[in-house]
Amino acid sequence: MRGSIRHHAAAAVMGAAAFLSAAPADAKSLDFDLTAYTDNQTLSPSFYCEQTGGSSTTLSYPYKASGIEFMGTTESGTCDVSTYLEPHSAFNFHAMAGSTSAREVSYQINLYNDEIEGTQITQQAAQFFTYGNASYVLNYGITDLPMPFNDTAYLYIGNAQSDWMAELTGSSGYAGITFGDLVLPAAHDAGMFQISDSSAATSNLKGVCSTKVPGAFNFLCQEAEYGATALQNVSLTQKDVIYDQLRIGTRYFDIRPGYPIGDAKATDANTTHIHNFIPGAPLAGMLDDVSRFLSEHDGEIVVLRIQSNGIDHGYYQFISSTDLTAALDRHIATGIGYRLVDDLSTLSGQSLKSIVGAGKRVIVVYGAEKSATNPTGIPNINDSYDDNDYQSSIHSPTAVNDDVATTLGNCSGSGDQYTLLQLQDTASGALLPFYTQAQYSPLILDASEVIGNSDFGNILQGTKPWFDAVNYPWLQSSAALADLVACHMPVVIQNDFVDVALTSHAIGLSKYRHDN
Repeated sequence: MRGSIRHHAAAAVMGAAAFLSAAPADAKSLDFDLTAYTDNQTLSPSFYCEQTGGSSTTLSYPYKASGIEFMGTTESGTCDVSTYLEPHSAFNFHAMAGSTSAREVSYQINLYNDEIEGTQITQQAAQFFTYGNASYVLNYGITDLPMPFNDTAYLYIGNAQSDWMAELTGSSGYAGITFGDLVLPAAHDAGMFQISDSSAATSNLKGVCSTKVPGAFNFLCQEAEYGATALQNVSLTQKDVIYDQLRIGTRYFDIRPGYPIGDAKATDANTTHIHNFIPGAPLAGMLDDVSRFLSEHDGEIVVLRIQSNGIDHGYYQFISSTDLTAALDRHIATGIGYRLVDDLSTLSGQSLKSIVGAGKRVIVVYGAEKSATNPTGIPNINDSYDDNDYQSSIHSPTAVNDDVATTLGNCSGSGDQYTLLQLQDTASGALLPFYTQAQYSPLILDASEVIGNSDFGNILQGTKPWFDAVNYPWLQSSAALADLVACHMPVVIQNDFVDVALTSHAIGLSKYRHDN
């Protein structure tokens, strides 16, 4: 949602007044940055943008071969949605098969008040559908970003990958692929597809605001009236439940279970994923989803990284290994089985098929509390995350990509469990420019207004397309491929709002590593 504040800020910062003076009377316009991906030749991502006088622009991004088998390319563009006299203009997403729309997502842009009308962020879940004789997944998002940035939209289409591990080991030449050959698609803060207790989150926010100002998040202290909406827009990192994340192809999950300070132990009723001081999805439901999925797909394995990073210990305590084991016993079916490991690299030399056959298909990496000698909570992970670079990344996703590239280049094959490449933005990094840099001072109220009360204001989804447009093509670069081959340990590629592009890259790169 945007009002006069936004238009005033846009004029002050972007010179929008000059543009509007040249447009027809009462004409309104919004610009969207577009990102598209497809891994198949049948369906093309397409954006329909309605414009002044009933005209329209359709931007389509058909499959382009990447040079790596079964992998497509990430494409970028821009789209102007405008109107004259009429208040609404259409902004629609299509999965196009030639001239036929196999799948459609429809939006309207109300240009009188600059509001996006349609499926909101919390319901922009993956769509699973069939066309012809094939199964597909569609991931999409549309976000209302504060000026001076354009609003963003993305549309990724790919082949369904519920059984990609089984299909990989069952295909010619890959029966012996090892765990160490794999590139695993991963969900960052996997349980933050919902806020499970909005009242607790709001209460915790009030406590934080009364005791400390959380840097770039201080606007939340001024936007308490928006409650859950404001918190959702800075804390949600996923849109799909764990079961659907698995159907998209995700096989590694970053889970941070905690329960309220003062409770004696972790139980099904009190233990959720924790993002700072905000309770996400219940752990029990996430484990049930894992067990259900694996019971339906007997050739797959799942890695759960259980860690305490990012939990505000003033409000929540990290689950103990004893309580975690009890939860796994309750929710992972005996026929699925699980194993707790201290070092994921111990599996590197084992074939994927043998791990599946061993009957313990949930691999749990449990991390102890962070300390001065154990800053990650899990020792010896070659991790790309750097506070300074990731928090300053909004202006240049290449800062994150530089860390990703350096980390992969440092993968020596010894001393570390595995390599973790974090491709996502961070909420603090995404928000920081609006509150700490003087050149953006006219936009402070605008940013607060958009992120605080807009159902399309999730800033991490807004920045995701920019990061994907840098990081996904880089994964196909000659430098990245060479470093992947030289890296003799499992590699994890992690992202917010997991998608078929992430999975396609993981599968293609796993094959490439094995072949080379």
